[in-house]
Amino acid sequence: MKKILIVLALMTLSFPAFAGGFSGSVGAVSDYVLRGRTQSDGSPAIQYTVKAEKGGFYVKSWGSQVDFNNDTSAEVHAYVGAAWETDSPFSFDLGYKHISYIGDEISFSDDIAEIYGTINLGPISTTLYRNVETDTNYYTGSLSVGEMLGLPFGASVFAGRNTVDETDYGISISKSFHNFVISYSYTDMDIDEDVSAHSVGIFYNF
Repeated sequence: MKKILIVLALMTLSFPAFAGGFSGSVGAVSDYVLRGRTQSDGSPAIQYTVKAEKGGFYVKSWGSQVDFNNDTSAEVHAYVGAAWETDSPFSFDLGYKHISYIGDEISFSDDIAEIYGTINLGPISTTLYRNVETDTNYYTGSLSVGEMLGLPFGASVFAGRNTVDETDYGISISKSFHNFVISYSYTDMDIDEDVSAHSVGIFYNF
């Protein structure tokens, strides 16, 4: 718990420097799915995001309830990064992410630290995450088809692959109503066990 408070305190102290670029969301999903696998044992989870940015640089905190069938109750992602946009459809994002767990009894060494890089080219987006301690990678890409097809809602297809050659893939759709967003996603994995998951979410953006 102490390590999480340290990370959040450092981020909070950074927020004043990004005054005027504050945003976030709060809501819930019917199942928290990460990289093809449920992180909430198929149960609903409350989630939040807070982000402060200025001049392309940002700090962000994201959190969710989890259920690993142990004492862990939540996980917190802390981000520091920079994003650049150009006059063309090309943009990119580079950053560092630290994942900590609340309510667990594991040591600081069991937390996860990653560096990541995202490249966007119009409706196509691809991201590489690299675990800085295990030197393992996770690759993911998505194609936004909602606007391309003239749909009245957002829609995309996505796929990811990890270092042990497990592939996850799926679809997601979303619709905004004023400050609210309703979403649905379906995820499956190219492995022997059945780990497919459906998730519905509703969030309030501020």
